[in-house]
Amino acid sequence: YWRAAVKDAQREFRRDDALRLFVFPREGEPDAVLGSVNFTGIVRGTFQACRLGYSLGHDAQGKGYMTEALRASIHFVFNKMNMHRITAAYLPENARSGQVLSRIGFVPEGIAKSYLLIDGHWRDHVVTSLVNPLWRA
Repeated sequence: YWRAAVKDAQREFRRDDALRLFVFPREGEPDAVLGSVNFTGIVRGTFQACRLGYSLGHDAQGKGYMTEALRASIHFVFNKMNMHRITAAYLPENARSGQVLSRIGFVPEGIAKSYLLIDGHWRDHVVTSLVNPLWRA
């Protein structure tokens, strides 16, 4: 599974379709994949934007891993990939996710009704965005 997933991620990155990253423990901690950070739906041209999705295992939550991972990966997406805008959405009841996004500068833009199909139900999401202040043409 992982070999295929890594090959698919490499192919998507080479095509400039997506950037898929994994979160690992800090140095000195046991090796394991703790979570993922994905920038998908990359659109160039007049839009220069992508969607951010992320997940973190329950045991790793509340330890700063996701904030650190998002800051590093967004730095890469803005400065190396030169994206202008990143959007991220979260369930309104997921306060922790909203706090992480707010902490790194994402701004709420509104509620997207029936945004994603989760467990067989269309769920509303808070839509946020972060704009690259150093974007270059």
